[in-house]
Amino acid sequence: MAAFLLLVAAGLLWLGVDALLLSRHGSPPNPIEKDEMMFGKAHRRPVPDYVRAFAERRYPFATSGSMAFYGWLFVGLGVALGAFAVGLWD
Repeated sequence: MAAFLLLVAAGLLWLGVDALLLSRHGSPPNPIEKDEMMFGKAHRRPVPDYVRAFAERRYPFATSGSMAFYGWLFVGLGVALGAFAVGLWD
């Protein structure tokens, strides 16, 4: 069970560090860069309005501030779960 908890803790730490790295980037300055971030560089251009609206509804909190919050949240949860798994916190 401890190995599974350590694996989950490692996953949370990885997600947290990844979110913190993403939070360093500002929002894309123009619609083309925003479309490339949401749909990849090889997406069909122009992106239909209903597809763009769907993606923006699904990810309304993807800002640099929220990424920093989620990053620290995942790092904290990963450290706490890892400490619990190795027995430092009973």
